[in-house]
Amino acid sequence: MLDWSRLQTGRLKIEAHKIHAQSLVYNCISYLTGVTVRKNITISVNIPDALYIEADERLANQVIICLLSNAVKFSNENDSVEVSANIYNNQLVEFVVKDNGLGISEANKEKLFNIGKLFTTEGTKGEKGSGLGLAVTKQIIEKHSGQIWFYSVEGKGSEFHFTIPSAVITVLLVIDDREELRLLETDIKKYFPNFAVLTSENAFEALGIISAKLPSLIILEHGLPLMNGLQFVNMVRKENKNIMIPFITIIDSDSETTLKSYQEIGVRTIKQKTIFTEQLKEKIESVIY
Repeated sequence: MLDWSRLQTGRLKIEAHKIHAQSLVYNCISYLTGVTVRKNITISVNIPDALYIEADERLANQVIICLLSNAVKFSNENDSVEVSANIYNNQLVEFVVKDNGLGISEANKEKLFNIGKLFTTEGTKGEKGSGLGLAVTKQIIEKHSGQIWFYSVEGKGSEFHFTIPSAVITVLLVIDDREELRLLETDIKKYFPNFAVLTSENAFEALGIISAKLPSLIILEHGLPLMNGLQFVNMVRKENKNIMIPFITIIDSDSETTLKSYQEIGVRTIKQKTIFTEQLKEKIESVIY
């Protein structure tokens, strides 16, 4: 009620910053561990590693926890809930929370999100609620310049969608050769004009950029000076344990041992010179989208 009042009067300020979407959702799922275990509900997540949003983290948590807790509440024991997110357009990310539970009756659909028509429905194990959660959720999303909507069939489940501002997709290039670095930067800006591109000629400078900017994707060459690509990836992951930043490594070598080492730690690789190719374009698209 306090958040509702502050949202209505404009006293609750949105303090937006860059948030890793996948980590945000997993944190919310962790918060709901008790209720999911009691009903043996499985929550599956399908969100790209490189997806970021620009939002107030506390309020974004509140939105996702509300939608997830409702999905679990109205699901039957041993059922599943799905959470997905992806790019909606150049400015927004779309989240979807889907369950296969009780669904919403036609009479109640028009009451959702309406503070003047609050109602409560018991969950599949008698769970109670205030009926206020979705109304506050709608306000939070709209304060972020997003929208929320749903699809539901009584007895078959519900699917809630909402949009929220996306953070700029930032790609960090770590290439030793300055000329090759500039050529690659130019080509990425040409084929992905909405991306912000950061550059570094060595791994140590790149580590500082990562701490300050938290890139959506890192493209590097294996043969970096002083620290090779494998050592760099492992160091980045050690310093950023809670966020899985995706990597694409360019390997100008026929070493199967090197390729296998990257594959074992989940890093995409390309065997080529440090130039932009259709293969690299496809790799970038597979990570971002």
